[in-house]
Amino acid sequence: SIVQRLKRSESSSNTIKVKCKDAEGNEVTEYLPIVGANDPLEFLLDLWDEANVLEERYGLISEGKMKFLLQSVGRALQGRYAKKWKKFASVISIADSTATRHEATNRGKWTHLLQDVSKAIFMKGAFEDQIDYLEDTKRPNKMDPTEYVERVFTINERLTYFERGASPLSAKQINRKIITKNIGGTFKSKYILQGGDDLDDEDDI
Repeated sequence: SIVQRLKRSESSSNTIKVKCKDAEGNEVTEYLPIVGANDPLEFLLDLWDEANVLEERYGLISEGKMKFLLQSVGRALQGRYAKKWKKFASVISIADSTATRHEATNRGKWTHLLQDVSKAIFMKGAFEDQIDYLEDTKRPNKMDPTEYVERVFTINERLTYFERGASPLSAKQINRKIITKNIGGTFKSKYILQGGDDLDDEDDI
């Protein structure tokens, strides 16, 4: 099945608390969304995004707290998602040292973990199917063109989670193969007349 659809389900409202410390050593309560056993596949990508925000905000990997990061994400997963996470996370060898070389190694392992879990859960060929879906699906009638463009770029950015080596499409590819082709209706005519089909920068599109 398609992992990310243009009209997506509401994000999970269930969360777990994660206790972190800021630069002054003060305890801060953060939250990660829970991915339930029967939740849509895209909810997994929501968690990956939030976990990356958490890691960057508190420098968890550079501070030698990758094990804490893995445990926190594991707590947010249930059912089949939890089983796959445990399978891949349990075999990772973590360098607890904050040495720069260890930070780079751990960061690579973290990225690969997210990709490996995604690939194990998603259907075979999910990456290609996602791109085909974007190229072949018209903008929903009730979706505002601006919302449509933003959603397409969000879906594209998250393609990096699908498997190792996965790369998102360039802004130029998105514009010509997806947006210009599928924005539909009078918007398409106006978009082309205004030179929109020649744009190759996300901010301009």
